[in-house]
Amino acid sequence: MPIPSTGLVPVACLVAGVLLGCRGTQSQPNEIAPYEIVEIVPGVYVALANIGGSGVGNAGIINMGGSAVVFDTGLTPEAGRQLKEAAERLTGDKVRFVINSHYHDDHVGGNQVFEGSSFFSTSATQKGVLAAGSRRSAESVAAAQDHLSRVEDRLAEESDPKAKRELSLLAGHLRGIVDSKNELERQAPTVVYDTRLNFSGSIRRVKVVPTGTGHAEGDAALWLEADSVLFAGGLVTTDRHPELADGDLDGWITALDTLLTLGFDVVVPGHGPVGDRQSVVTMQEYLRAIDRAAQQALEGTPLESIPVDSAFSEWMLELRFRENVRFVMESGGNKRH
Repeated sequence: MPIPSTGLVPVACLVAGVLLGCRGTQSQPNEIAPYEIVEIVPGVYVALANIGGSGVGNAGIINMGGSAVVFDTGLTPEAGRQLKEAAERLTGDKVRFVINSHYHDDHVGGNQVFEGSSFFSTSATQKGVLAAGSRRSAESVAAAQDHLSRVEDRLAEESDPKAKRELSLLAGHLRGIVDSKNELERQAPTVVYDTRLNFSGSIRRVKVVPTGTGHAEGDAALWLEADSVLFAGGLVTTDRHPELADGDLDGWITALDTLLTLGFDVVVPGHGPVGDRQSVVTMQEYLRAIDRAAQQALEGTPLESIPVDSAFSEWMLELRFRENVRFVMESGGNKRH
């Protein structure tokens, strides 16, 4: 299999702070598998993060012919192990390349289990992983444990199906942080790029498309042109409010414009069910709705009285809507360093 080559054309977490009742019992071990793995076209698999599991972020497995590529690795080593085992079983090959879409833990937390693979990312993603350090701090783990106890208390009492689903999502993320506290050792990407990158195998070619700062500094998507599939990483979510606090509103909208210049019918979001081209347009509409709400608030409308646009009223993690609006109000959408 040829080594990746650079293209010629440059291309310009999770948990909302929710106080949920009183502290309760210690959390229980997670018995939900990190992923449901589905073949979307022959040789291309999406690892959909199960609600309540430790995957949290979606991932991809691509049979290149002679080797496998994994795109993103989930929150925990457990998630990475399921991906690695599935990739080797489904493709019959070793995972030669791991590509990280951005530096958030729910997309790089399984890197460490891919011994012998080459790790690729934009330079900003590499920098972000290195800056986070090899281990989670004791303080962050303790905060996750405290929050998990509150979520589990609320989950035990909740009867509304939508609320239970959202609480299960939060619990899976928090439990992943707590359960992997002694095992996680962040593995930073070792090979960096900042222009388009091609990977070629005997049966397919894929392209990595960096898009600058949108959801996070150094975002990148994975494009399978011949298969008409796009793995969008954190730039697209399909059933939940995204997190803007590490990103740039205008840059994110521009990044989505870049994605829409690519040919694809199927989009695999960083979070949520598989979508289509309209899912990318809907993501832009969401960001513009955030911008409009921020302008309303800056003109004097109380933030609490600004409703979530009806197009997004069924999305999970609704508290993020006002967090995102407040971020735009305070920083103009640009992360402060």
